[in-house]
Amino acid sequence: MEIADLIGNIGFPAIMCILMLNMFKYMLERFRENLEKVEMQHASDIESLKKALENNTNVMQKLIDKMGE
Repeated sequence: MEIADLIGNIGFPAIMCILMLNMFKYMLERFRENLEKVEMQHASDIESLKKALENNTNVMQKLIDKMGE
């Protein structure tokens, strides 16, 4: 069936609802993909921050130990 036949048989509002649902599904899939990318990047950033904090803690402890000598 062609679009003109569908519009004639089902009606314009029904066709628009179907098209909008398809568009919504597409947008939701893209949003989920982007969210997964952001979550992975965030996890990587947090891991980098943990390592930096541990390194800073180690350096501070060494400085405190040197000052105590």
